[in-house]
Amino acid sequence: MREEKGIILVTVLLVILMLSVFAGAGFILSTSELRVASIDRAMKRSFYISDAGIEEARGRMQNTSSNLITDPSSNDPGWKMFIGSQDRVTDLGYNSSYTRYDRMSSLDYAVRVAHKVNSSNQVLYWGDSNLDGIPEVNTGGVGNPIYVITSNGKDLNASQTIQMEGIYIPSATVVSALYTGGSTSIQGSSVLITGMNQCGGSSVAGITSTGSIVQSVGPVIDGVPPIAQNSTIMLNVANMISLYKSGANYQYNYSSGQTMTGMNWGAPLLSDPSSPSSCSDTNVVYFNMNGNELKLTGWTTGCGTLLIDGDLQVHGGFTWNGLILAKGSVNLMGWGEKNITGVIISGAGSSLNASRGSIAILYCGQAISRQTQDLPMVVTKWTELVGGS
Repeated sequence: MREEKGIILVTVLLVILMLSVFAGAGFILSTSELRVASIDRAMKRSFYISDAGIEEARGRMQNTSSNLITDPSSNDPGWKMFIGSQDRVTDLGYNSSYTRYDRMSSLDYAVRVAHKVNSSNQVLYWGDSNLDGIPEVNTGGVGNPIYVITSNGKDLNASQTIQMEGIYIPSATVVSALYTGGSTSIQGSSVLITGMNQCGGSSVAGITSTGSIVQSVGPVIDGVPPIAQNSTIMLNVANMISLYKSGANYQYNYSSGQTMTGMNWGAPLLSDPSSPSSCSDTNVVYFNMNGNELKLTGWTTGCGTLLIDGDLQVHGGFTWNGLILAKGSVNLMGWGEKNITGVIISGAGSSLNASRGSIAILYCGQAISRQTQDLPMVVTKWTELVGGS
């Protein structure tokens, strides 16, 4: 009996020992899992903190920001600016020769903004340097610099660094007050087309056409030069429309031709039909006509960018301040006064007939640049840096 009791005691002790071992292992495992989970949460938070730093830089570099940060040295390969406390931005290469801004958030991030440069330490720009309507990377100062924004975020003992490259959508490629991708006819002594900048700044040609330009009844055409026909400049109008349509605040989609009367997309101020108008609105009006014609009649007005994926016919009074892009032809005709202060770019042959009205196409550089100057920076590349800056 005593031997049996001894065996039972030993067995009980062994069971207790095994349970203790399992409990200890479970405790260690549970503690380890909690530690891993805590580290994972901190890493995720530090990632989102880094992203917040990126977004602050992007937001403050937009012209509409109330806490605007500007780039005064767009051609300087060594230009940098920093956001964050001095001790934090020092880790990203800050010294007193650079400009530093305080964070607008209580989150713990440090940000560096720099120009992207090539292996020869030249600033890289995003713009249309070869006049085809398609922006590309260039070193000639055409367009805007490409920016590299690096942000490091910290949470507890976790740290994450992310980096993005960003561009600004450049202004439309403008070579003349009226550009046509085909033969063009202009009729009437009440037609005025000038590439002389009505808003101050450099002037352009009056008319540029990849085909011939036929004039009759004495239209007035001026510019530098007044006329450039059979031009080798081939603007990709479809690409230009694609570039700007993402910002459209008015969008229309039709599978057949449409007539619209008396549309109002803004009200340019106009004192005289042959003088430039003014307007501060920057609407983007996009018509996907699927290759068909849009006809605007009555008295249509607008300010901003008018994009037509198809043909455009304007019949009657019409006032526009800004940019008009049509993938197909542009035909202006009929009664009424037509004033376009800005630019018309047509991907096909076009016609202007003022035998029963008047037409004025007046180049204004400010009316074009204003359409893109307030657009946000577009992210083109995004990278998570592991243990580096």
